[in-house]
Amino acid sequence: MHRSLLGTWRGVSGTVDAGATTDYERACAVDDELGVLGGTPGILVLGDEPDATSLRQFGDATVIVRWRSAPSAALMETALSEGLGHVAFVSVGPFHTIPGEHVLFDSACARSDMASSIVATLTGTSYELATAMLVDDRGVSALLHRLSGVG
Repeated sequence: MHRSLLGTWRGVSGTVDAGATTDYERACAVDDELGVLGGTPGILVLGDEPDATSLRQFGDATVIVRWRSAPSAALMETALSEGLGHVAFVSVGPFHTIPGEHVLFDSACARSDMASSIVATLTGTSYELATAMLVDDRGVSALLHRLSGVG
């Protein structure tokens, strides 16, 4: 979510929309591993499991890494370094935002409760979203979401 929208997010306690659902319920309604709420700027939602998550720059793209399994953090890092350029990403659609800081946080939290979050700076306005699985024979598995600038 773009930092400018953080004050509007109510998590489990409500919503700024006229609907009867909370912001958290809207986020949970995303059926896939990755979805978008709203217009521009959109709100990117990571669905499914609350995996350990980090960000990584790969060329001009930002990659969201969702750790599914690995014997150690060092082995996960090695697998990412070796395999990120070889995984087959599948396009899942566009993401439109405004340039600046974006914050990744637990959607159940309201603005005042965001103790831990991850910050990424996106410089463009239009991105192509793509997803891939990184799996290797050392027990590493990570779900990857790539944001590649368009235009």
